[in-house]
Amino acid sequence: MSAWILTRTGAQVDLEVFSPASLSVLDVASALSKINRFNGHTCRLYSVAEHSLHVVTVMERELHITDPGALFAGLLHDAHEAWVGDVSTPMKSLLGENWATVEGRAQRSVLKRFGAVDHYILNHREIKLADLTMLATE
Repeated sequence: MSAWILTRTGAQVDLEVFSPASLSVLDVASALSKINRFNGHTCRLYSVAEHSLHVVTVMERELHITDPGALFAGLLHDAHEAWVGDVSTPMKSLLGENWATVEGRAQRSVLKRFGAVDHYILNHREIKLADLTMLATE
């Protein structure tokens, strides 16, 4: 069985492999700007792209992070959702390990493609804190 999608830029992305070479920053920006947070259960349109920008703002203003690599890793923390969607946390728990495997594979491929693996690992705690801060704010 083949599991692939055709992206806005015309790339074919295999959802079982997530070859980093097939991933485009243009596809990330385009898709995340159209994916609603919280399955659209918000008072206004609130995209994953906007959320990601807010995470970087929290990293800068609240956590005083200035390293461009760390901020870029924060910006990309949900970039894999351009291919797998923004699945709510309650749904992720229902989907279990299969979902975690697919999502993890996608996230690793995105970070590798954009050279952010090391910065993500080094700043994971701060990125998660900024993400949770935004979750509480949103």
